[in-house]
Order: sequence, then C-alpha cells, then structure tokens
Amino acid sequence: MQKFELILINEKVKQYKLFALLIILFNCIALIYLAVTRSEIRFRCLGVVTWICVLFVIQHFAKKKGREFSAKSGAILIIIAAYLSFQFWWPAAIMALLAILYIISIRQFILSVDVSNIIYPSFPKKIIKWNELNNVIMKDGLLTLDFKNNKLVQVVVSKDKSDNEIDETDFNDFCKKQLST
Repeated sequence: MQKFELILINEKVKQYKLFALLIILFNCIALIYLAVTRSEIRFRCLGVVTWICVLFVIQHFAKKKGREFSAKSGAILIIIAAYLSFQFWWPAAIMALLAILYIISIRQFILSVDVSNIIYPSFPKKIIKWNELNNVIMKDGLLTLDFKNNKLVQVVVSKDKSDNEIDETDFNDFCKKQLST
C-alpha cells in the first residue's frame, strides 16, 4: 500500500517561541514581586528565578556547541511547580494550560496521504476522505487541496535535506488515481 508523509512548514513557530519567552519573563517578574512583598516565600521565589536563568545559560552554551537544548519547556515546568508549592492554584492551572497550548503549537506538522484518506495535522487531526475533494496537487513545494464545497487549502511542504524528498509527479499521479476511483 502506497503512502506519502509530507512535512508541512509551521510558519508561526518563531512567534510561538517568542510568546512563550514573554510569558516566562512575565512570570519571573511576578516571582520577583512575590519575593519582595512576601517574606515567607522570598528565598524560594528567588531560587526559582535563579534556576530559570541557569536553564537559559545552559541553552546559550549548548547552542554555541551546536547542540539542541530548549530552556522554555523546563522553565515553564519549574514555574508550574513553584506555583503549586506556593499553593497558588490558578496561576499553576493557567501556566499548565499555556504549556499544553505551546507544545501543540510548536509540533511538527505531518500530512499523511494514503489510499483511503488524507490526515491533515490540525488540532484535532482532520481525516479527509477522497470523495470530499475535487483535486489534490503539489507543485514546487506547494500542496493544494481543492474541496468539493469550494474550500481551498494551500500549504508549503518542507524540503529538508535529511528528509526523503517526495517526487511530485509520483505524488500527483497517486492523487489523480485516488480521485478517479
């Protein structure tokens, strides 16, 4: 059974990462404020901010050495744990929700095409049957899905050197065959 998996470019990943960084910065400022105003949790708040700074220093040196390390996820987990230890339930719940949304938003989008359907990587994943489509075509790395209800979806397909590049003519022939049956 022939199957194609296309990696789609997530064009908003930089914006999501910047937003996560701003949320972490805002929480560090809130923790410093708590350290100043509440003497009973002063050292724990400053310890949390210190650990977050250490994570970003590790990320900086890992990046210099060419290694992949993201401090954002660890910092968010530390912030959630800190709020839980202070028994601040609402900020912990909000941060947990933001962490889940962050993980969902920066994931790799993989569009799966096989003989029975197309699985589109939205949240939740959308299963598109071939009989819902007029045409599916890929040209110069741009995938176009033309639905029978006059909806048109165009997405850019990643062309990383490490990926097995899909031959566009083979893909288009496969799609034409599935649409005609």
